[in-house]
Amino acid sequence: MNDYDHHNISEPAKSQDFLQPTTSTGTTEHEQPPQLKAVTSEDQDLESKYKRALEKRTKQRDAYKERRVTILRDKIWNFSLHHYEEEKGVTTRARETRPDRVFVEPVESSNWCPMIIEAFLWNYLVFRVFNQFWWAGKHGSHMGNVYAIMKRNYSTTAELQSFQMWSATTTKLIREFQRREEPGWTGGYGKSFDDLVKEIFATIEPHRFTELGDMKKEIRGILQTAIELDGELSQLLAHFKWEFSSPGEEFDEKRMKLAESEELHSTKQINVIICPGITKWGQSGNFDKVDWLVPIKVSCSTPNALPLSMSRKARDMHYKLTQSINKFRQK
Repeated sequence: MNDYDHHNISEPAKSQDFLQPTTSTGTTEHEQPPQLKAVTSEDQDLESKYKRALEKRTKQRDAYKERRVTILRDKIWNFSLHHYEEEKGVTTRARETRPDRVFVEPVESSNWCPMIIEAFLWNYLVFRVFNQFWWAGKHGSHMGNVYAIMKRNYSTTAELQSFQMWSATTTKLIREFQRREEPGWTGGYGKSFDDLVKEIFATIEPHRFTELGDMKKEIRGILQTAIELDGELSQLLAHFKWEFSSPGEEFDEKRMKLAESEELHSTKQINVIICPGITKWGQSGNFDKVDWLVPIKVSCSTPNALPLSMSRKARDMHYKLTQSINKFRQK
């Protein structure tokens, strides 16, 4: 063998037996150790299970909130139908109207009367009850003012998220004070709550068709259910917003539902916005995502005529309800 014999050795072909540079774990530098592969796969599986569990919990919570809103809707609808349903045997005729305000003219309309009362009650709750901290005891009115001021100052998604975090944290602190029975945060709604009942009663009672039953008691029950719902929504990090459609809009099945026993025919023109829908901002912490939890309830029906003896009463009802809701919105 001469000095060059070792250069004549051909380069061995790469095969599975050919040794590659190894790491301290005994594996090649391009190969993960079996333990790491197992851990990575297990982590991915756990993450997938966590996401599924989170989605399931979110759906369950959303379903619960939908049921709570539906309970309030049903209570208001049953109240309106019971006390303000059209009289039996009324002769009706079609009449065109202009949907240029939340309360479309119910003049000479028998079938609209319950819907107008229902719409009035929902407008009242949105502008006088929700986000007013009625559930927070004697100091609730002060917190409602602070909430309204701070809410006006956000314009971006990040600001909305910060505001909602403040709102949820504040609500939980107040709830903790209530559990400790701290003065000022406990007790009933007091005289102010009675004033709400009287205000609603004075506005709608003169137009009722029924004579029996304690209407004030029923109004009180509606308010209490609304306040409890508002307290529950206030504790959550997600932002909930009551949504009305714009006057003159056409029916949109993605955001709206028709009133009970109503079918959509040739016209899609909305005549009555009965009650608001509710949207949720902040699905799993994502405040850029907006979900419709409950659709807006509307009517596209043609109003029916009241007998002449009832027409003046209907006009008077329309005027008073419109004046009342304008006053509530200004407060």
